[in-house]
Amino acid sequence: ASLAVSTLAGSSPPVTVPMLAASPGIFFDITTGYGALIRNGDYLEVYCTGLGAGLPVKAYLGGIEVTPSFSGPNSFFPGLFQVNVPLPAGLAGDETLSIEVNGRRSNQVKVRL
Repeated sequence: ASLAVSTLAGSSPPVTVPMLAASPGIFFDITTGYGALIRNGDYLEVYCTGLGAGLPVKAYLGGIEVTPSFSGPNSFFPGLFQVNVPLPAGLAGDETLSIEVNGRRSNQVKVRL
């Protein structure tokens, strides 16, 4: 895509900016590294961005690939995506979590189970 910035002082020359179908990122607490998520029964609600439009999502929890039960826009906050990740049996304590969309892996966050 071509991008130019316009202000009252004038416009910049256009620059080419690469566009990706998806670039997933999980929101997290910068001081602790824990992800922005809620445990809801037997799954985690993971809050993220950059999932693209209708692309398949994979999750990796504690090194185990997990198929999300839902991934898509959060209905209350425009621009926020939600991925519901089922909890595999046998995981406990602190684990790592990342998601993958269109071959691109997100940042890795900590999760307390």
